[in-house]
Amino acid sequence: CASPFLTSAAGRIAARVLTPPMPWSPLASRNRTAPQVTSIHLSLSVNASCGCEPPIALGTPERFELSAPHGPRDGPIVIRGDSVLGLLRGLNALALSTAWVPEVGRHCLALPQLPFAHAPRARWRGFMLDTARHFANLRQVEKLLDAMEVAHLNVFSWHITDAPSWPLELASWPELSRAGAFAPSATYSREAVEHVIAYAHARGIRVVPSIDMPAHVAAIGKAFPEAIVRPFKWEKIDEFGLNLTSPLVTALVTDVINEVASLFPDTFLHLGGDEVKRSVMSHAEWTAFEDSVVARAVAAGKRPMLWQDALDTGALSRGAIANASAAGARAVVQSWKAWAHLGNAAVRKALAAQVDILVSHGWYLDFVETTIDAYRKSDVLGEAFELAQTAGTLTDAVLGGEMALWTERVDATNFVCRAWPRGLAIADLLWREPAGNATVAMMAAAGGLVATGLPDAAWESRRATGTPGHQCGRIPVDLQRRPGLPHPDAWTVAQLNIDAGGGDELQHLETWVRNHELDVLGLCELNQWEASMGTRAAEMGFPFYHIMPIPSGYHLGIMATRPISVVAELRQPG
Repeated sequence: CASPFLTSAAGRIAARVLTPPMPWSPLASRNRTAPQVTSIHLSLSVNASCGCEPPIALGTPERFELSAPHGPRDGPIVIRGDSVLGLLRGLNALALSTAWVPEVGRHCLALPQLPFAHAPRARWRGFMLDTARHFANLRQVEKLLDAMEVAHLNVFSWHITDAPSWPLELASWPELSRAGAFAPSATYSREAVEHVIAYAHARGIRVVPSIDMPAHVAAIGKAFPEAIVRPFKWEKIDEFGLNLTSPLVTALVTDVINEVASLFPDTFLHLGGDEVKRSVMSHAEWTAFEDSVVARAVAAGKRPMLWQDALDTGALSRGAIANASAAGARAVVQSWKAWAHLGNAAVRKALAAQVDILVSHGWYLDFVETTIDAYRKSDVLGEAFELAQTAGTLTDAVLGGEMALWTERVDATNFVCRAWPRGLAIADLLWREPAGNATVAMMAAAGGLVATGLPDAAWESRRATGTPGHQCGRIPVDLQRRPGLPHPDAWTVAQLNIDAGGGDELQHLETWVRNHELDVLGLCELNQWEASMGTRAAEMGFPFYHIMPIPSGYHLGIMATRPISVVAELRQPG
């Protein structure tokens, strides 16, 4: 059937892979008998019931199968899917499995065996982005959604409000964003939200909003001071709470839930419920509040979501759970506490309370770890499935998992390398059972990220034991403020993490640099191999500069791919 959704996806993905040929691919094969990609045939399974334009919802089938003619003869690559969404995942898998083979002069399929079939391990494969602590403009959000498509992620959880700012424009309470946003330009209008939802939908991604309350609400106080109660240590803005005795708060919360529910079409609405301090409200007040907001969300046609704190403390009452289930809007609890086994404890409590569970504990991208750590650490999703089976509960109660990127220390300058490639490791665990070695799959996905315009991700993935992403991609603050230095947005910058790895790795670097139009190539966390990189830069005809030491005991350095006077000014004596 004719599908504008698939037509758009096929054109986008083909452009990402085929033009121009990637000069290097982690799946590049010298096998002249590999199937050549000359045409693609898409086929919906006979039992597909979702039509040509997919309703993207929890549980929409995403299974696909790839097949190809044997040997190098021409013939279509066939993708069969249980839904149009499955065909989209198949197209993306094809893109990630396609490599340019110079000897043949064509793109060839680099898969170990065909046919190749996949179905996702988890129905909910999410990425949560906090845009309240550091504002993310629409282009940043789009780039994230592009990368999420490559990683087979299907939920963008938008943590859109929190203590530091309220960037969401609401017609019912316009004062919230006027006073609560960082700046007039740091807001999301209704049109901006609709754009993000449409952009995500085109990539098979749902958008779930999160409005944090009754804690993490200090930004509301910028517009309505009487709506906020400050704790004894009032300087900690995360600990401000709603003044639940105020009629204004009752009206505000009701209107916010109703307008957000109408603005975001997805079935789920996250209501926060974490880190509530007893110094700002009693347990009885907190419980009554959660009862009321859960009921309001259900009345607005949403399935309510809360952080595990509400369940841990009993603030999410049995009555609220029962009423939501009776209305066909079963509540969801999201785990996040990765210490002292509290994450798995939340899974057990959720299963016993008959609420669904979404696991995030252990998957916080703002924590410091390497890509391989993110993959090899305990499989929290698998543990949740096992706990459900042990409890005699259907594993459907475990919706899936979600990685989270909180932005206290993340902004536009280091956003990419905080998120990727470690996010690929978690995405791989959400898509399939853990493999003994996921390096090839993650490298392929990293190659896909290169094609979306995130070139740094591929290089740390080449060395799964590479340096943590927390140090990458940030232009030091003092350099940002140096007179005469152009704004970072005016630079074409790539940040790469690579190991010295011998001449072969450096040859890949040289090839990559010469095939990309860059102003500055940033090299993060240089240690004993910086001398070899400096030598290589000189051989390539590019200046190489030390910038400064960083707390880890390493150094930052940059390589200019063409002479730039500003770069020369950054060189420090010695």
